[in-house]
Amino acid sequence: MITHKTLSVSIISVFIFLIMHSTLFADKPKDAKHTFSYRGMRMANADGLFYVTKIETEIEQAGIIEIEIKFNMPADPRTLQKKNISINGQFLPANALIAFNKAGDKIKILIRDSFLSAGKDTPNRPFHLDLPEAKSFNHIPLYLSHFDDMECDKEYKFTFLNIPPQKPPREMHEEMHNHHHYEYIRFEEKD
Repeated sequence: MITHKTLSVSIISVFIFLIMHSTLFADKPKDAKHTFSYRGMRMANADGLFYVTKIETEIEQAGIIEIEIKFNMPADPRTLQKKNISINGQFLPANALIAFNKAGDKIKILIRDSFLSAGKDTPNRPFHLDLPEAKSFNHIPLYLSHFDDMECDKEYKFTFLNIPPQKPPREMHEEMHNHHHYEYIRFEEKD
């Protein structure tokens, strides 16, 4: 004979089993190749511009160059992969490493210096960086995606001179993207 107490214990046991089962198997994606770990804020500053605030380049160790790019809001990592970033017109090689910070507003790229010099023995040769597909997590395209005359062991800061970049009206946002007549300038510092 089944009592209410045994029935209650059985139901609770089944619920505990189901919760543990779903917890154990919830984190295992069906296709791990297409997953992307990211912990940043995804919807900050919904009406603002998405732009680069700083690019810093330095020689990490013999043969490795680090390029750190800081954005004013979290970037969508799906738009900043090796196939979407180019240096001197060539997409990043397979051996390049890309990492985001926890907030999602900073990316580090590690590449071999031979990729920058294109096989030529010219150290500290200027290069240009392109991020044509870069978007913020709320799908705002990068204000300026081409950066010329970059050099190793330098820090470049970018800012707007004549307008505040925080939450411009929608008409101004479209005008800024279409006409590029606002002053987005670069300051350069040597490390």
